[in-house]
Amino acid sequence: MSIAPPQIVFEGKFSRAICQNPHQSRLLVAFDHRSFSRESFAPVTPWKLAINREYSQLNVQVRDNDYYLNDDLPALCKALRRFTKPFAQVCGIGFSMGGFGALLLSKALRLDHVVLVSPQRLDFPNQSPFAVDLAQEAEVFTAGQEPRFAGIASRMRGVVLYDPMSGAVGIGPMLGC
Repeated sequence: MSIAPPQIVFEGKFSRAICQNPHQSRLLVAFDHRSFSRESFAPVTPWKLAINREYSQLNVQVRDNDYYLNDDLPALCKALRRFTKPFAQVCGIGFSMGGFGALLLSKALRLDHVVLVSPQRLDFPNQSPFAVDLAQEAEVFTAGQEPRFAGIASRMRGVVLYDPMSGAVGIGPMLGC
């Protein structure tokens, strides 16, 4: 099976979105996870499972470990809203920081279903006091930058997977859900 060349949906300084196999009726969205060795955008690779099942695959990426909270966010949301309109179904999967990104962008993407694997909460002391290992990234945020999650897709259904033995306080009322 041959697939169409990738389509650049959004290309900003801090964020980008690239779609593989763009002309299908169903869309699978994958989100960047936090990476200690991140130097820039990671290469985009099509998932054979998605392509073989006739899904388009959208990779939403960030250049830095900024939890998708960067100057590109408004333009990225606008591009994602426009891009996802023709899809009959939009599903997402996010691990760690990508789980946070999936919730943050859920309304713009019109997510129907989502799988969040060990999603990170924001690194603000009042929201996740146990996340001391994320202090370096937390320094870039101020209290005024905390996003409001009234924009979570209200029709979205999904599952949160996490390790209860990780020693964290737990996911609690994650992001106001």
